[in-house]
Amino acid sequence: MRISDISVKKKSAAVIEDLHEVTRYAKEQYGADVPYFLFGHSMGSFMARRYLMTYGEELTGAIICGTGYTPGAVLTAGKLCAGVISKVKRRTSPLEVFAEAGLWQLQQTHRR
Repeated sequence: MRISDISVKKKSAAVIEDLHEVTRYAKEQYGADVPYFLFGHSMGSFMARRYLMTYGEELTGAIICGTGYTPGAVLTAGKLCAGVISKVKRRTSPLEVFAEAGLWQLQQTHRR
């Protein structure tokens, strides 16, 4: 099995579990009474957001910076392009194109 065969959702879940393992290890080494902060920049900011939704209560706080923002028109154009590319490359959905380009988290962030 190739890493590209695993869904993006499972890949990001694995990253979150790895981050949680680091948190657990740090607490074992330094104690639970030490303040723990998570810093997420750029793509890491998307991972940090997901981590906070799952394990946020275990941290003192978080710093999120360099988070991407895509205006609605640009996002719509990107979805249209992904749809065309998915048909040309014979993918089952535009989301596969987003996943290959590493844009899944960005797309999910702007879904309302």
